[in-house]
Amino acid sequence: YPLGVSKTVRKGHTYYVASCCFYGKQKQLGQFKTVEEAAECYKKAKLNYITELANQEKDPRVQQALRNLW
Repeated sequence: YPLGVSKTVRKGHTYYVASCCFYGKQKQLGQFKTVEEAAECYKKAKLNYITELANQEKDPRVQQALRNLW
């Protein structure tokens, strides 16, 4: 499965769970019917998180390095 996505089965239904670590804490982003939906959710959440971290950083070199991650 893609990074940030895991598969779970509950009551006979299969779901794909997107989760991510923000500020050192694991957070579930949601349950989805397809791997692609879960992966897209993870990607958007991670991009928002990295952008937020970059905006908080004072050193422009670190800002650029964070933005280059994604």
